[in-house]
Amino acid sequence: MKNRNVILQSRKSSGLFLVFGMMLLSFMMAHNVSASSYTLTLTSSGSQSIDISASAGTAISSDAINVATTCRYGYNFTINTSVSDNNLYLGGDSSNNTEGTYFSPTDGTTALNATTNKWGYYYNASTAPTNTSVFSPVPTLSSPATVRTPLTTPASSDINDNFNIYYGVSSAPTMAKGTYKMIPDINNSNNDGTIVYTATIANECLRYTVQFDPTGTNMGTSITGTGTVDDQTMYEGISANLTNSYFTGPTVGSTTYYFAGWNTAQDGSGTAYTRGQSVTDLITAGNTITLYAQWTDCPANRICYDANVSNPNDVEGEMGDQTISSSATSVILYAPNFSRADYGFLAWNTKADGTGINYGPQSTVEFNAGAYGGGGLKLYAKWIASAGNMQSWTGCSSMNIGDVTARKDTRDNNVYAIAKLADGKCWMIENLRLADKDSSNNDIILSSSNTHNPSLPLTNSWWYSSANDNDTKPTSNHLSASVDPTQTAWCSVYMSATNCIDQSMLNTDNTTLFTNNVASSYSAGSNVYSYGNYYNWYSATAGHGRYSSSSGFNASGDICPAGWHLPTGKDATSEFGVLDLALGGTGQGASGNAGKVLSKTYRSYPNNFILSGGLSGSSINNRNSSGTYWSASSNALYYNYNWYITASQATPSVHYKHPGRSVRCIAGT
Repeated sequence: MKNRNVILQSRKSSGLFLVFGMMLLSFMMAHNVSASSYTLTLTSSGSQSIDISASAGTAISSDAINVATTCRYGYNFTINTSVSDNNLYLGGDSSNNTEGTYFSPTDGTTALNATTNKWGYYYNASTAPTNTSVFSPVPTLSSPATVRTPLTTPASSDINDNFNIYYGVSSAPTMAKGTYKMIPDINNSNNDGTIVYTATIANECLRYTVQFDPTGTNMGTSITGTGTVDDQTMYEGISANLTNSYFTGPTVGSTTYYFAGWNTAQDGSGTAYTRGQSVTDLITAGNTITLYAQWTDCPANRICYDANVSNPNDVEGEMGDQTISSSATSVILYAPNFSRADYGFLAWNTKADGTGINYGPQSTVEFNAGAYGGGGLKLYAKWIASAGNMQSWTGCSSMNIGDVTARKDTRDNNVYAIAKLADGKCWMIENLRLADKDSSNNDIILSSSNTHNPSLPLTNSWWYSSANDNDTKPTSNHLSASVDPTQTAWCSVYMSATNCIDQSMLNTDNTTLFTNNVASSYSAGSNVYSYGNYYNWYSATAGHGRYSSSSGFNASGDICPAGWHLPTGKDATSEFGVLDLALGGTGQGASGNAGKVLSKTYRSYPNNFILSGGLSGSSINNRNSSGTYWSASSNALYYNYNWYITASQATPSVHYKHPGRSVRCIAGT
């Protein structure tokens, strides 16, 4: 393979400034690959002469060099003079054909040498050298200096470098005033002393071609768009954005189709790309790849959510479209408002058959601005059928990390998707939806056979002081235990309360959600299936956890199904902490340095934590901006450890025990 060279020579004529030569660009073929191409540029903007304005002292001039190439494999950059020495000369008078004068430390007639090391250069200094700096001798033609060599494993940033090179005389002896330069003999063009920069491409940088085809598919139906999208040339190892052009979709019957991106396979089974997406090395150099248009019935700048069932009567709930700003580069997906009997919700998927990209229910989807200007993003609910009951399930050990299944809670027949997460434990990946009544409006009765060690009968404990913490009100094995109307529910005045009721469950109307569907649109205040129910700590721990539970107390029972339990959450050794460590966080408790994992890690598939907000009194707050998940660990009187997730980070935290929060269960006891 032949090397490519660009040489830039700088010569000082009369006066104080240099006149720089034009850059030479050479383009050559390698291995007979006709598609080979690259560019290499070398520019200089400084000075290489030394001007002495006093009888003694240090003089420094600088030269800014830029080397840029489209080939990430790098280049050699060298510096030398075109003479056999590195001497500095006082310029002669060209009009009188007078030669220049040699400079030496003693008499001004003997050449400087490496021993005295007075004249030379500094490479890539961030600031100008000091008066006492020792310069490197300027290399000669026979012994050039390599300033930059290619890296073994270069990065994309290696294709463009800037160097600062300073020329000067340090600790100068007495010198005659004038302009010193590399011109020993102005009459000898073959020995002119010019400083030469040379940049050499170390490896070939090859190109390939991307072609665009208008024929693709939608739900298995062949769709062909109209218009023209030009071929695109790209270079090996260099990232570039796919074209922003796209084909126009047709109207077939009553359905109008919109451009939905590109795919390496016409039937959409290959690798998908959005319009304008940054890509690298789609195919080996010298070849051509074809990307096929894909089609959707979702309009531009929208995310359209599809329940993805053949019979609409098989699901309950409705969802409207989500608007994408044309300037947006990411969006948090809506939480699903679809419920399907005997199925758990796994993910949103870009394909109806589930073979596309999986997104958690509130994942962050990132894209180039304007990527969905041609057509929106259609997402399909991905369901998983129940494979048995949750109660006493022991199948986690046979699953691999990332495996999923679904199980039915026998208390109300709700089905939950389950995944083995990065910590090696099996978690519900949907929020608990257990209510006070089942779908037939029957009271749900907790027992040791269907619930994790409940404290039965459930007691509406009320509290005046620590002395009478065990005072009780009527008891029940129901979540809908009665409340003394004369007492103030939910400790609404917190620690200054004269009385406080441990209410068993916060009713979020999820029991009637599917007779009061969200009409045609999704809103943060609506009742959404995947938010689940909200529980105070007393009900989340099935009567074990009280406001007076002290630090170090872990509830021995909870509202999770038998064979499952509420995760502990105090520190890095707790179950929430171990999961956090596995997801790249610190695993630290509320007293530690929290928030080290971006929440999109938690919200991505298959983790599927969502921003479900919370309930305080009768108001649901912060849906779609934060979510708080109970742990089994008490912090102190009134407070409990939680895992708190916002749109930007996940944070182990401490909150009051009385508000309603979400519950996720982990397999095992």
